[in-house]
Amino acid sequence: MGGARIGLFIRGIRFRLGALVFLLVAAVVAILGATIGPIYLGSAQNSVLIGGLRSAPVSRTGLQVGSTGALDRAKLVAAEHQAPRLNGRPLFSHPLLTAFVPSVVTPGPHLAGAVLESSFFERTDICAHLQLTSGHCPTTDRQLLLSARTANYLHVAVGSTIKVTPGLIAAGVPGAGASSDFRVVGTYATPDTQTNYWWGSNYFAFGSGSGSTVQLDPLVVAPGFFGGKATFGLTSSNNFNTYLGVDRILQMPLRPPVVNIRNYRTTGGIIARYTRLVATHDSAAASSGLYSVILGIIGSQNSMATLVTVIILELVLLGLIVFGTLIWRMVQSRMSEFRLAQLRGVRPRSIVLRAIGEPLVVLIVASPLGFLGAYLTVSEVGHAYFAPGTQLYILPTTYLAGLAVVVAALVVTVVAAATALRRGVLEASRSALRNRGRFRALVDVLIVVVAAVLTAQLVIAPTTGSGVDPLAGAAPAFLGAGVAIVVIALTSLLLRLARRFTRKGRHIAWYLSVRQLRARSGMLRQIIPFGIALALVVFGFGAQSVIGRHRTDVADYEVGAGKVLTVSLPKHLGLVAAVDHADPSGNAVMAAELYKAASGTTLAVQASRFGRVASWPKAVGTVPVTTIARQLAPFNNKAFRVTSNTLTVRARMAGKVPAGAEVDLELTLLNEAQNSPDIIYVPLTASYHTSSFHVGCVRDGCLFSGIGYSVITNGGYTSPGAHFAIQLSELSGVKLPVGESPGVLGTSWRAATGVQTSVETSPSRLSFSAYPATGGSNIAIVPKSYPSYLPAIVSSSVRSTLSANVVSAVGTGVVNGVDGNQINIRPFLTLASLPSVGGDASIVDLTQAELVQNSTSLASDQVWLAKGAPASVIGRLRHEGVVIDSINSSKALASSYADQPLGLAERLFPIAAAAGIVVVLLGLAFELLVEGRGRIPEFAAMRVLGLGRPRLLLAYILEAVILVVAAAAAGVVAGVVGARLALPVLPEIDSGLDHLHFGYALPIVSEIVVVAVVVVVAVVVGVFAAARVVGRASFDELRAGDR
Repeated sequence: MGGARIGLFIRGIRFRLGALVFLLVAAVVAILGATIGPIYLGSAQNSVLIGGLRSAPVSRTGLQVGSTGALDRAKLVAAEHQAPRLNGRPLFSHPLLTAFVPSVVTPGPHLAGAVLESSFFERTDICAHLQLTSGHCPTTDRQLLLSARTANYLHVAVGSTIKVTPGLIAAGVPGAGASSDFRVVGTYATPDTQTNYWWGSNYFAFGSGSGSTVQLDPLVVAPGFFGGKATFGLTSSNNFNTYLGVDRILQMPLRPPVVNIRNYRTTGGIIARYTRLVATHDSAAASSGLYSVILGIIGSQNSMATLVTVIILELVLLGLIVFGTLIWRMVQSRMSEFRLAQLRGVRPRSIVLRAIGEPLVVLIVASPLGFLGAYLTVSEVGHAYFAPGTQLYILPTTYLAGLAVVVAALVVTVVAAATALRRGVLEASRSALRNRGRFRALVDVLIVVVAAVLTAQLVIAPTTGSGVDPLAGAAPAFLGAGVAIVVIALTSLLLRLARRFTRKGRHIAWYLSVRQLRARSGMLRQIIPFGIALALVVFGFGAQSVIGRHRTDVADYEVGAGKVLTVSLPKHLGLVAAVDHADPSGNAVMAAELYKAASGTTLAVQASRFGRVASWPKAVGTVPVTTIARQLAPFNNKAFRVTSNTLTVRARMAGKVPAGAEVDLELTLLNEAQNSPDIIYVPLTASYHTSSFHVGCVRDGCLFSGIGYSVITNGGYTSPGAHFAIQLSELSGVKLPVGESPGVLGTSWRAATGVQTSVETSPSRLSFSAYPATGGSNIAIVPKSYPSYLPAIVSSSVRSTLSANVVSAVGTGVVNGVDGNQINIRPFLTLASLPSVGGDASIVDLTQAELVQNSTSLASDQVWLAKGAPASVIGRLRHEGVVIDSINSSKALASSYADQPLGLAERLFPIAAAAGIVVVLLGLAFELLVEGRGRIPEFAAMRVLGLGRPRLLLAYILEAVILVVAAAAAGVVAGVVGARLALPVLPEIDSGLDHLHFGYALPIVSEIVVVAVVVVVAVVVGVFAAARVVGRASFDELRAGDR
């Protein structure tokens, strides 16, 4: 008996093999859609944790053990061997041992009286992390390695000997230790202490100190200099001899792969126990910020988890709707079998069990396939999205989501079979049908009301501060359901009207399609899942595009161009000249100088290249960057340059000079390759005197900044009204700009901004008044072609704080120039924030800024590269002699944004949309095939009455097209409205950076293409189903099928 049942069961599967294949594919996709989210979420959390730990400063994630007093090396070694382990693997590795003792260097004659503090410094593998500028690393105890700036300050070189005293007391002072001579064997360039090797500690604080104390860079000693002892050197205090304690530090960086989403919770306890251990046994202090960093990273994942959870629920619900509909339709299509079984006396329980059997087999086969598909999909996606080395992590909810689909499918099967059996042989009564219709209408109204309320909440949420993350993520789904129900009602109304117009028309296919859809309201219900899926598609792909555009715009804004290089220049090279030679076209590279101060930031750029190189997102301002570039340099300012090696001046004082006053003429030359201007001092007397000076300028010459003077009165008092004249009869070696004449002296000169003087010029003499009471001015007069103010782009904060300058034109103000001194600017454009420099900043033209620069240059030299600039341009810059210190890329920055928690959550949108649309297309195909199978007798009868197969085929295709078009309208409306409402409230999509907003316009063309592809595929599915159904619409086929 059991064998017969199994045989009947297998025959039933063979008979319904086509439908079961559809059901199997739908089940696989539904389970894949339900489980892909949890796998993705767990793996993304693991990726964020690993990536966050890798990018966090090593000083925060690593382990540091330091001495609370004198500590011998053996205790640190013991602390290293006892370092924490996680799951049997070392949590930290690659130890760095540092030992240092303060010391005082005996100054030379030129530094007499100064206290030169430093320290003996030993660190693991330090020579591998220092760039030697001369000599070699120390190998014996009496050798030292100095920084280049310390050697220059001490006036020593490789081979010189310096005397050093351990401790903080200089030699010759009571209590000082014994001094020793050390030989300098090499010099090193000051390193970048932001690298991981230095753990963020700035050991190189050259020049700091108070009074006569000067802090020198560390004195690097040979490995093993301190030995293993806890003390070093001998000092005396109050007639007691004491030894200096050696400060030792053990630093061990984290091994990020050891920590993962499974075991991170135990790290806090492990480190706490280790801290107590070393404090008890080794008298040392251990510390690590690892656990606090982990908690911060985990906390940043809350929004990601919320969004992904909402996406998971959307996929699960969509899969249940479609998959449940398929099972319901499949069970309902077997109504005649159930009735026949009832008439033959088969018990209802047996019928229900047999009805469950086929879907159960499908689910048993589909479950591992769907889970495997989800795992492989996330694995493939993870190669592109997750941090390197991230292992996939399967959350427990993965199994719950898959189980929910299976259980829900079985419940639907039981309910569908029970419903069919409850109807029995007779059809349901009209009252029962009316009741079901009323219940369905009530549910539809409830869904529409809920969708409307949630939409209203989404609109209100940004102003009320409500939590909107889950609501924003669910927006496309509930809007899709609500709009789809409204579209179903409108479609029913339109079908009723269309039926009247097509009843007497010649196009019978239109009439048949309208009539059948009007009579079969169940088919219109396909608009709901199709609309939801298409809303997810529109929202998912649109959001992905908007998010990507925002990240690109934010990265462009923060960097300022495609790439920004921070560079250094040798003494012979000027920044502008190097850039002009490397890129003669002016389309790829731009020179810039950046000065940052507590009062604001000033960025000077090459205005002639700015419009073609800089990135200028629309969110910053609507004025085209090319227009801005022209406004930055509206004047034809011409610079005077010194291109020869010799500068000759003939000058004197004229008039009554206060007794005892010494007067020097000052000629200021700006050599942009050096850190300070060259100021040539010419002593003046009452008679003309000729002086010549050798100048070392860059290959394109020095900028002649202006002429000034200084008056030294040796403490004497000079009347404020006293003044005399300074006269120049010769100034050779200065090259005039094209068009200037007659000669340097005869050209137009004017008083420098803020300087009290009067100027007289003639072809043979230049004269200007000097006021000894002021003490002089580095630059008193400048060529008239030099600007008195600089046109500038400023941020709102700078505009509001500009101070009025009594000597400047109306509308100008004072800010810090690239040399730290004040310059007059006239803002022509005020923006909320400026690219690259942010708020509280101003942008001026570099060429004009150099004309008013008159003291030590503190600016950082930069080279900006346009987007799409050829890679070879960096090589050409290096060929010119430019040294590239660092590169900041907007592309790399945008990519880093995408790897943040919410970025990983947002990347799941299009994946979810694709899975949803596949499920819905399968459901549509199954609905058309099952519905059409029940209508085969009707089509066969129409063929007997003379209606041709092409018209029947067209009629059925039109039904599918009407369904698809109606669903597409619902999905597009819901997706666009959902995106417009949801995107502004999803965190990190709009960075809100400096109050800039980058807009949420969807990519119309891309969205049209995506929707068109989905619609075309759906229509093709409808054509396939129609062709298969109509092709079997004959009584011969029916009889064959009955047999």
